[in-house]
Amino acid sequence: MDVYISEPPAPNPPALLRGRFSPDQGTFALLIGAAEKVRGKRTRKTVSIPFFHCLGKNLGTVGSYTGQTSEFRAQIRHWFAAYDARHLVVFNGEVLFPATMEAVFQYAATVPEVTFVCEPGGYERTRGAVHAAGIDTTRLPWDDLLARLPLVPDPDPLPDPAYEMEHLPTVDFLLFRHYARTLNTADRFAAIDDDYRSAYQAALTVEPDLDTVVAMLAETTWNATTTAPIMVALRAAQVALLTRGWHLDAHQDKAIGTLCSVRSPNPTDAHWRALHGYVRTQRVAGVALYLLDVPPDDLNTVTVGQVEGFLRDGRLRGRPIPDLARPLLKAHLSLRRSEGAADSDAFLNQKGERRHLDDLIDARRHLGIPIDARFLRGGSLSHTQRPLWRFGLKLRDLT
Repeated sequence: MDVYISEPPAPNPPALLRGRFSPDQGTFALLIGAAEKVRGKRTRKTVSIPFFHCLGKNLGTVGSYTGQTSEFRAQIRHWFAAYDARHLVVFNGEVLFPATMEAVFQYAATVPEVTFVCEPGGYERTRGAVHAAGIDTTRLPWDDLLARLPLVPDPDPLPDPAYEMEHLPTVDFLLFRHYARTLNTADRFAAIDDDYRSAYQAALTVEPDLDTVVAMLAETTWNATTTAPIMVALRAAQVALLTRGWHLDAHQDKAIGTLCSVRSPNPTDAHWRALHGYVRTQRVAGVALYLLDVPPDDLNTVTVGQVEGFLRDGRLRGRPIPDLARPLLKAHLSLRRSEGAADSDAFLNQKGERRHLDDLIDARRHLGIPIDARFLRGGSLSHTQRPLWRFGLKLRDLT
């Protein structure tokens, strides 16, 4: 690792380097504020949070407790390896304690170049802080740093979904549409109401039989790329069936899982980017394999050598691996290799025979990806053969 210190020509170095960092380019920015000046044992836990932000992890999904877990902190360097990180810029180096510096070098062990950027006039303080951690440094002129960090072109924006689960009210189905109107903007409610009315009209004519209702809901929401439209269709069907004298009792989580379990994976760029918000490499690797059309029963049979071959060839069982999916596999491959795994060893290596299936369910709950593994896709049982309680749906005649 080569360590540099660069002094900008003006205050506010982060603003001077805006637009020069991207995982696609292998360049990352780490901002450690004064609040992270912590001595002793808490240093590595505290500094891990800025590292998770640096890597684009979604702490709103995985929880801020992630920094307290040594297993998660140990995976930071594997994510840098997965992104082929080449340069890490650390701001506010002049305010960091030696113990904090040591934590930075530990987490960034796989990054070949690390540059500490200080405020104007802070070069000597930054140099002293780095040297106190036992690391030699080289002065890097500001223009040379800019040359190493070329401006990153703006990515093509992804189309935002019209609405997500967070926009839907958590109320009884009789009040669902009213509160959806109250809680959302007019445009967002219009999108919700379009899906609501489509499912409502379909439920007015469907045969009042549970299997037929499930098939109708699956058909109505077949093109949904998130779980939110499935939730809307479920609530609309409950209202429509009630007007016909039938009560559709639905356990939200189980019912959505039922409707997602019969779908083939149809990943979008939004799904891949959402998975990048996770920290635990086993979780993202298992979900990524499933989205690349590896059946749930086969996930535990995939070996380390096979994944290495997939990444080398750029294809998984004949299917191209999207660029956004590659780091999701590479991060866990880096972890498994660091554990001494051989080519013939299991890639996921999860604790528990069904842990990888739980990860698929969590991806639906946390990220809104319409997948589920409680009823294995392509299995021998059809909807009509499965116990009704597992649907989370019950249909009763009120007349």
